[in-house]
Amino acid sequence: MERVFVIHGVGEGKLRNAIATRLIKYPEVVSFKNEFHPRYGFGATEIIF
Repeated sequence: MERVFVIHGVGEGKLRNAIATRLIKYPEVVSFKNEFHPRYGFGATEIIF
């Protein structure tokens, strides 16, 4: 399973939400999540292909 982190920062969540809206359109994306990560905190989305 391949995974990638998109670092978007915390802020108001506009970029995080825009990324999520795009990701649901791609069948290659198995899942994605915005959980706390020790290295990135809440400022990154983990994408699993």
